[in-house]
Amino acid sequence: MDSDRTHRKFEKLLDTSLLDQDFDFDPHIAKARQRLGYRMSQEAEIPTRLALDNLSHPSFTIIDIEKPDHIGLLYNMFTGLDRLGLTLELARITTEKEVAMDTFYVCRARDGAKVTSDREIESLQRALHEAAAATDPVLS
Repeated sequence: MDSDRTHRKFEKLLDTSLLDQDFDFDPHIAKARQRLGYRMSQEAEIPTRLALDNLSHPSFTIIDIEKPDHIGLLYNMFTGLDRLGLTLELARITTEKEVAMDTFYVCRARDGAKVTSDREIESLQRALHEAAAATDPVLS
């Protein structure tokens, strides 16, 4: 597929998803996985690293994650944040040599505050580890 055609298809899909609040990404992720037959290189065997930081920014909890990349990883991470009632304010997404190195700035949707209680932090860590470990789209 040439890059112009791919770009146009992606733009159309993105436009459609932004206009439809109930847009379902799952079939598109499954199709991409099947079409690409995506497999991680055996050379990139690294453990998942997850860090939460409430000190570096005055308004947001910062989440850093490093993990071997796979199709649907970002979708699963965003779905996990949404399920916890968090708002994603900023994301820095990087993939290098098949490793995702992402940073998310989040706050609680209900009051705009950082994630600070031990219970909230534990829930956030568990949800993100589960989302990162999932190789299929997390169903909403």
